[in-house]
Amino acid sequence: SIRILRSEGAKVKLVVLGMPIGDMERDEAEMQRIMQELSSETWIDIRGSVPPNDVPAIVGGCHVVALPSSYPSECQPIAIIQAMLAGRIVVIADNYALRATVGSYPAVLVKRNPESIAKALRQYIGGRSGGAIPRTRDVAEAQARFSPDAFDNRMCEILHGVPSADSSVGHS
Repeated sequence: SIRILRSEGAKVKLVVLGMPIGDMERDEAEMQRIMQELSSETWIDIRGSVPPNDVPAIVGGCHVVALPSSYPSECQPIAIIQAMLAGRIVVIADNYALRATVGSYPAVLVKRNPESIAKALRQYIGGRSGGAIPRTRDVAEAQARFSPDAFDNRMCEILHGVPSADSSVGHS
């Protein structure tokens, strides 16, 4: 997707966080080879594994966070949650698990192919304010929904059938 946009003259940069691991599509050796190949591109910034405390600043420095994952086991990915907490534009694959993660937060839904993702990203290039722009209210709702208090409250309800006594955060 980024190659398509760059071939059209867009000055976009891809920031990659995390270490390559194997999955159901490619084994670890293949992922290592792909990452090595990508590292030669000047418009790709491969950060690798970064300390968890550094992630919010990195995500906050990005305009868009994309996770067009089609894994059947994908559920509440931390990358998307961190993007919502930072008020970033979110691009996700159009599947139930990712739609459930974003909830009412404005997100761009894509098919998992380069053309669909490039089309979605094109709306935001060059200062254009395309479709799904998060508002202050959207960010505040995400912060409340994914707060430690909200998590603790939901866990108490699951384990004990009642909300936590010391949490006033509602459900989502």
